[in-house]
Parts: sequence; C-alpha cells; structure tokens
Amino acid sequence: MSRSLSYKNVSKKRFNCMKSSMRSRVSEFAQSNNYSITVWQVPDKDIGRWHIRLESAKLNKPNLDFIANVKRTSNNLLTIDLVHMPAFISTASAVREVNTVYNHCRE
Repeated sequence: MSRSLSYKNVSKKRFNCMKSSMRSRVSEFAQSNNYSITVWQVPDKDIGRWHIRLESAKLNKPNLDFIANVKRTSNNLLTIDLVHMPAFISTASAVREVNTVYNHCRE
C-alpha cells in the first residue's frame, strides 16, 4: 500500500477542520492510553513537514513518532506523504485514520 495519499476538494476551511479534528483525535488517544503529546509541529501553512510525537508515562510502552510531508495546492488538492511512523502501525491503519478525518470534515 502506498504511503502517499491524495485528497481532492480540500479548501482552506476543510484543511483547517482536518487539522483541528486530527488534534482532537490524537489528544483523545493520548489521554486514554497514558501518553502525552511532546511534539506537535503542524504548521499553519499549506505546505510543510508535520511531526507528532507521543511519549508514554509507562516504561514498557513505546513512544509514537509520526512524520509526514503535507502539501495543499491552490486547486484544493491535498497530498500527504508518510515519511515515518511506528513500525507496528500498518500503512492501512494510518490511511484509515486519515480517511476518517477527511470524511468528517466534509463541506
């Protein structure tokens, strides 16, 4: 499965909704699984590198580190290239999560 995702019809409003929804979902996951968000680098710009890191308070749980290159073009095309994520998380699972956020933020 490709680690590059493309989404059509992503206006600035929808893009902001996706970022907000993603932050909410990650915060909820972190809180319910004893993680803290130690890095949240999601630029306000339409293009950039996103870096999100969750660290566990428990020693036996791995840290979760996600890096993606993100680009939203003027014709409302959003491209997400997954650069790095934990090895035990499948690409299919990551794609499913992004698709959920994309569909949640319909205009």
